[in-house]
Amino acid sequence: MRGSKDVQVLDLAIEENRIIITNDVEFGSFVSKRKPPGILLLRLHDEHTFNKIAMLEHVLRNYVDRLYGNLVVVTERRIRIRPL
Repeated sequence: MRGSKDVQVLDLAIEENRIIITNDVEFGSFVSKRKPPGILLLRLHDEHTFNKIAMLEHVLRNYVDRLYGNLVVVTERRIRIRPL
């Protein structure tokens, strides 16, 4: 949904019970009353597609059970998880 407003992405994620994957560090700054099922935020120094895919594969292999209900922040060095 590139180019869509954050609220549109949020509404669709809630409606379809989907995790939001984004690299927009400001996404969800308005999320308070209407929470999505989860947000996975990629904060990568290396923005190449290959690196993004590798990091997503790592998260999905090792943290899939912690995506729902949480904000998962992924960097090349660490993964932070906090409740929404």
